[in-house]
Amino acid sequence: MSTELQPAAYAVLLSAFSGLGLDDQGRRYLHLGGVSILLGETCGEYLARSMSFERCRCESHARFAEVVEAANTCADAPVLVPVDQKLGGIQRLHRLVPGLPSAAELQILSSEDIDSRSYEMASSARVMGVNLFLAPIVDVVTGRNPWLHNRNLGPDPTEVTRIACAFIRGVQRAGVMATAKHVLSHYQTEQDPAVGRASVAGSVGDLHQGLAVFREVIAAGVKAIMPGPAMFPALDAAVGQYLGKESSACCAMPWNSMG
Repeated sequence: MSTELQPAAYAVLLSAFSGLGLDDQGRRYLHLGGVSILLGETCGEYLARSMSFERCRCESHARFAEVVEAANTCADAPVLVPVDQKLGGIQRLHRLVPGLPSAAELQILSSEDIDSRSYEMASSARVMGVNLFLAPIVDVVTGRNPWLHNRNLGPDPTEVTRIACAFIRGVQRAGVMATAKHVLSHYQTEQDPAVGRASVAGSVGDLHQGLAVFREVIAAGVKAIMPGPAMFPALDAAVGQYLGKESSACCAMPWNSMG
């Protein structure tokens, strides 16, 4: 690999670490041009949608900040430090920051209250060095979806937009970037793409509600957008025909890519 291409390649990788630390391989990745680290959960924690008891017991603000400082020392530029910190689903920072409202609370809280609580939580995360949340989930789920079960904001696009935009405003006001996901909106999928092949059924017209939400969160200034792992046969007949044995590796993406 050329000396010019190598840093460019490393700059688009999001390297995941199951523990709260940097091994020799991680340090080498940063020395070679890596600019981001995912101090994430394990695959088991992702599938369980919660942090393990051991992780909650042993992690601390100081340890988190120490790892981020070490990463920035290894890299040539400030490192991107994303975590899963969702309204529903995984809260990677467990008891290290003020908790987020539950799904039931979100329905009765005003946009101002959601903004305020998101700001408070993100401000604590920023002190530890976190600068990107892989949230909020803005898929408008209107049918069966085992992947987003109990971690989406509901079937009403107006309410999804209201809650998501309030979260984004509060988080980004605290200096942490938010990520709206998952384009193109996984409104229904029979399979869980976290564990196998999955596709989103329906017509192109069925996507309009979800895409309207993405237009709103982009207008609200969200700093990042994340695609999802499921296929959309209605959008591309050729891709739909390719959902065979050969494509299973493509559809069953690594857990740390699927938010």
